[in-house]
Amino acid sequence: MNEKNGNDDVEVTSTVLQQFSNDPLYQVFLKEDFDSTSYARSVLAESSAIASSQALQNGIGSLEKELREEVISRHDELLQQVGSLHEAEAALEQVRGGVQGLQAAVARVRQEIAEPYRQIQTRTRQLTHLSETIEVLRRVLRMLKLVAKLKDQMAAPTQDLSKAAKLLSDINLLQEEGDLRGIDVVEAEAAWIQSAGREINVKAEAMLKQGMQSLSQAEVGSVLQVYYNLGLLKSAVGAVQQKSIHQLATHIQAALEPARISAVSAAGSQLSSESNGIKGSGSGGLGSGAQAGGAQRWQAALWQQLATCMDALHTPVIAMWHLQRVLAKKRDPITHVCFLEF
Repeated sequence: MNEKNGNDDVEVTSTVLQQFSNDPLYQVFLKEDFDSTSYARSVLAESSAIASSQALQNGIGSLEKELREEVISRHDELLQQVGSLHEAEAALEQVRGGVQGLQAAVARVRQEIAEPYRQIQTRTRQLTHLSETIEVLRRVLRMLKLVAKLKDQMAAPTQDLSKAAKLLSDINLLQEEGDLRGIDVVEAEAAWIQSAGREINVKAEAMLKQGMQSLSQAEVGSVLQVYYNLGLLKSAVGAVQQKSIHQLATHIQAALEPARISAVSAAGSQLSSESNGIKGSGSGGLGSGAQAGGAQRWQAALWQQLATCMDALHTPVIAMWHLQRVLAKKRDPITHVCFLEF
């Protein structure tokens, strides 16, 4: 097999493959759709199996020879590539060891971070629970102190109802800030607190009624302060207003009711007849005069009822005016809020 000057061994190999591609015996093996079964069937059909086998053996020998020469000619290069392969494997082992070391470091760092993180979570939950417990204890202690002060105030010979109302309001505010149900010391005082609240409300209603009747600004101002401390000022004033409006409506309706005016007129007519000695029936010529006298008596009865109504309206109107004056003057000593603007 001839070699050309200046060409490498790859060209020799290419020449051998070119000879195979030109040889009809070997062309079939270079096809991409080569089928060994079909080839064996065709060789057996032509009865040239021995010759074909010998030719194939020769071809295989040629390929092995050329392969051997190629390996010999590239011996140094192949050895160098084998050495490079060993170096690559060594480098790969180093990389693998580095990766394993990195994984171990990551696991160690994760462990070092995860454990403190779990501890922080645990401590945070404990701190939250402790803070909530401390806050509940603070409210309970504050409530017990207020209850003790309220008991002293309710048992005092001279009660300051406004201070008692302020203490009761602070106690209710503490109960609204958080659920204190189920705490024994709080449950033990719950019934007494409700009783004290009812007592303060009853006394406040009595004081307001007495102050409105006596038109005492000091007394009405004190009881309004009680209702302000209880947070019931608007409802208390509204109740007084509704009561006065109901009284006004009742007096006006009763005074201007036609049946009532007619009854008063009839009573006046009977008194006038008895004083003139007339017993009921008179001569027919007095009919028009009797009608005129009846109209006058009905008008007089109307004015009499209006006068009675004005007298009856005087009391609730003066009471409302008195309440308005006190509301305009009275201010809370702590917030300085005018009760009329509240």
